[in-house]
Amino acid sequence: MSPEHSPELLEMLYLFVFTHYPTQNRFALLLEML
Repeated sequence: MSPEHSPELLEMLYLFVFTHYPTQNRFALLLEML
C-alpha cells in the first residue's frame, strides 16, 4: 500500500475485509497486503 492512501480508505478496506471474510482468512489477507 502506498503512503498516499488516506486513513479513511484504509478503514473502509478493513471494514470490508472484516465483514466479508471469515476470521481465519482475515490475517492472511492483511499480511498479503503489506
